[in-house]
Amino acid sequence: MQLTVQGKQMDLGEALRTHVSSKLEDINNKYFNRAIDATVTFAPEGHAFTKTHITIRVGKDIMVISDATEADPYV
Repeated sequence: MQLTVQGKQMDLGEALRTHVSSKLEDINNKYFNRAIDATVTFAPEGHAFTKTHITIRVGKDIMVISDATEADPYV
């Protein structure tokens, strides 16, 4: 699975990139086992929150999309 982790208006550390990669590999192995690619975007939301947008392409016409806003980006 090809993975892209990016930050809009914020720098992401290597620890966060590794954490995201590990979690998405676990999800892929548990639920899909053949995801093609995934894109994760982090952006600041307000003063103390981070908005996360995740897109996983599982098949030709199958996309899994998720959005979350949390104070801790590791959640």
